[in-house]
Amino acid sequence: MVLITFLKPNLIIHSDKLMTGSIKVFDMQKHILWSLKLVHKNFVSIKAKPDWPDKIEIELYNEDKLIKKELMI
Repeated sequence: MVLITFLKPNLIIHSDKLMTGSIKVFDMQKHILWSLKLVHKNFVSIKAKPDWPDKIEIELYNEDKLIKKELMI
């Protein structure tokens, strides 16, 4: 199970299994705001930038799965 949440000022991604893949953060027009490659991680904290819009989308590619989540920050 993967939890994706916003705890001001950070985006938190936590998994019960090790993740290998990538994380991308987009605005609603699909402009990339931030990206990270993952290798055997189960916890990631991303500090939200002040210039990010209020509504963002997170895409987590974990091996062969794609998880998408929209958040208000």
